[in-house]
Amino acid sequence: MGGDGDVQEAFLRDFHAGRPGVTGEAFARGRGPDGRSSYELLRDRVSGARRVLDLGCGEFLV
Repeated sequence: MGGDGDVQEAFLRDFHAGRPGVTGEAFARGRGPDGRSSYELLRDRVSGARRVLDLGCGEFLV
């Protein structure tokens, strides 16, 4: 990569290494206009689907 990309990647790796689960905790509090969480929106979007490919980050909330 080189340059700013390396610095940004290092920052993100350090940030998340020191704060396990921070992304899930932050997104768990967010709500849409109808009161549903992003996880509920995703659930409703894929309900009834025969197959769902999970490309998530592996955190516990989804």
